[in-house]
Amino acid sequence: VQEKAYEWALSEWITTLETIQEARLDTRITRAELAKMLSVYATDVLGKTVISSDKECNFIDKDQANKETIPYIQQACQLGIMGLESDGKTPLLKFNPNWYVTRAEFGTVLSRTLYGNQYDNNNNTKWREWHLNNLQQQNIISVITPTLQERRGWVMTMLYKTEQ
Repeated sequence: VQEKAYEWALSEWITTLETIQEARLDTRITRAELAKMLSVYATDVLGKTVISSDKECNFIDKDQANKETIPYIQQACQLGIMGLESDGKTPLLKFNPNWYVTRAEFGTVLSRTLYGNQYDNNNNTKWREWHLNNLQQQNIISVITPTLQERRGWVMTMLYKTEQ
């Protein structure tokens, strides 16, 4: 399934790495990489547009990211999918572009990409719960262990599953 998911992601420009070896499917994904993949998925595959181009998404640490990913970090925030407080609206002060993504975070971002902030629960201690449970009910994510470290190939596989 990961091979098909990679081929699909390449055809949709979610990844631009031309070989499956370059795509590093088994490596952990950073927040900046996730912002790029999900921004492209949201705009090019789902046809979503920026909610607010004037939203304050000027993270004080965005210069720590790879220069290629900086515009996607801004776009992910303006799309309302990433870099936000648990309310799904207020931008964070720091994006932490080089932090690795957990299943809780990926599930929240994917859910916001697919369903907007419908599953935000405004609970700082359980911000991910409704997002993960819904994705599991939709058979998009089977394992919802919040602390699981997300892998690049798993992200592509779950995006691919949303299209099937």
